[in-house]
Amino acid sequence: MLRTASTVCLSAWTAFLSLGVVRLLVEAEFFPTGIQLRLDELVAILRQGETLGVGTTEAVPFAALLLAVGIVLGSSIFRLNSFDPRIAASGERAAVAGLTAVFAFWLSATIAGAPVAALFGSGTGVCFALAFTIGALLFDHLMQADESESDEAFEAILRRVERRAGSDRNDGSE
Repeated sequence: MLRTASTVCLSAWTAFLSLGVVRLLVEAEFFPTGIQLRLDELVAILRQGETLGVGTTEAVPFAALLLAVGIVLGSSIFRLNSFDPRIAASGERAAVAGLTAVFAFWLSATIAGAPVAALFGSGTGVCFALAFTIGALLFDHLMQADESESDEAFEAILRRVERRAGSDRNDGSE
């Protein structure tokens, strides 16, 4: 795996958003009764604190937004781990765009007082997780930096030094 730190962090965000979608839809009783009963048990395990208190009409658009952002972050993982630098760069841009969307969603829900803001827990945790993920993206970007131009320049300088050293030896031996 080329970009382990970014992959782990983005995978965690994708899983978090996916579970958030399920939680929103289950708490809004979106699913048929048989499926709803089974998912209620799952969400009871995952839930920390009270229910979100969203109705179906509120939950579906929020869930669609979270699902879209989760898809962007999930697909950026595949692009980030490409051997083609252009594809990897597009993965970085998609990941940053997805993280920006998560931040905007959380911030707007918090400011508006929407019940879905409780899905993210405390603001400190969300901000720390976002900063950590952006740091991982930056770290992996720096580790994967293309150094071929600087390597070629360094090798050219070494060849010149070797030629001079060889010509100095030839001048000194006469």
